Amino acid sequence: MIKSAFNSNNSVKNSSLFLSILFFITGLIIFVAVMILKLHVQGEIIELGYKLNNVENKKKGLIQEKKKLDIEIQYLKSPDRIDELAEGFGMKIPDSERIIHLKRRSVMANR
Repeated sequence: MIKSAFNSNNSVKNSSLFLSILFFITGLIIFVAVMILKLHVQGEIIELGYKLNNVENKKKGLIQEKKKLDIEIQYLKSPDRIDELAEGFGMKIPDSERIIHLKRRSVMANR
């Protein structure tokens, strides 16, 4: 009887030890999985940071290019430049007697 009580007490300790080890291993697996997920997320955040930085640099470059193009547009539209080009093609401002004034027609008259 003493042996059976000792064996049952021993089997309770063994099952308790088994459950403790199983709980520890399960917790360890969950911990490792969470750490791997955390590292993955941090890697994604770093990658997105680099992408964002590249996009911001590209935006700054495009803004600079737009400013240069706006200056070039202003130069190309300048009346002095257009006058120089017209003179280069042999064009000149007509005399007042060569100007013909046309009457305005309403939009409804064209229909």
